[in-house]
Amino acid sequence: MAPVYPSLALLVGIAFERVISGTNKIMGGNDKTKYAVIAAFTIAVFWLPYKSTIGRVYMEQHPKWDWPELKYRDFMKQIKGTKDYTIVHGKYNSHVEFYKKINNLDGDNIKSQPMLDFDLNKYEFGKGVLNFKKGDKLMVCEKKVAQALDAVYLYKILWEWDTCKLVEVTGQK
Repeated sequence: MAPVYPSLALLVGIAFERVISGTNKIMGGNDKTKYAVIAAFTIAVFWLPYKSTIGRVYMEQHPKWDWPELKYRDFMKQIKGTKDYTIVHGKYNSHVEFYKKINNLDGDNIKSQPMLDFDLNKYEFGKGVLNFKKGDKLMVCEKKVAQALDAVYLYKILWEWDTCKLVEVTGQK
């Protein structure tokens, strides 16, 4: 797609110039009209995307389709004092991997483990890579993962927000 962008930009620019010059002829051709048309067009086209971007970046207002992935980032920001835990999530999540790596660059020791990997291998709490011992800290944000955790382990909640929990394993059931 990238090679098409310059051509599309030229087409949009030509169309924009035609709208301005056409409006200029209709309105009498003064500069105030031209600038008013440019301002109105710019606000009409760019206001909603700009407002959405500001909301997502500064106010952390995420659309529903984005929230399940981004809540990991927001929760990890809140638990900055805890540097050694495992994130357990339902299936591979690139957001989790990205934020795990970013935090580990700052000296954290965060691991992640999906319950279903790319090869469709299923992992269960209490077995193999999901066999945790007393004192291990786990982060879960998905309801199905939390239910699977509840079925196998006893734990104390260290931090809780939205559907996310940071827990410390106290034993098996």
